[in-house]
Amino acid sequence: TPSLVPSNIPTSKPSSSALQEFLVTMNANNISSGNMFDIVAKQNIIILTFKIHARIGSYSVEVWTKSGTYVDNIDLNSWTQVLSDTITGAGLGLTTQLPVFDSPVIISSGSRQAFYITLSTSGIKYTNGSTEGALYKSND
Repeated sequence: TPSLVPSNIPTSKPSSSALQEFLVTMNANNISSGNMFDIVAKQNIIILTFKIHARIGSYSVEVWTKSGTYVDNIDLNSWTQVLSDTITGAGLGLTTQLPVFDSPVIISSGSRQAFYITLSTSGIKYTNGSTEGALYKSND
């Protein structure tokens, strides 16, 4: 239950009831060392981490982000790194949890944010979309 009087001390992270998971395809007809994609927020959101579909193995992982789209913006000098760590891939059909980002990525309603997840070697399983930039899934 919420308190009737606000605290002067902020919490370190949102309560678990505020956290939501948005699962996309686990199809896996391709493999790569990286994947770029955009997220368009329908409401204000905070992204703290991702789960990926990765082959079994140990990998160095990096996550980069930038405001706007990744299309024609693949020079990482204009991106911000939010994660550099190691992971162990869970294997085919299973999700691999990435560590929590060094700083949360805040996306305002109506804004587009690009992400690039990259591993030290080919290990990310993915499926081709129909058209680059086309909406794959919506949460409404």
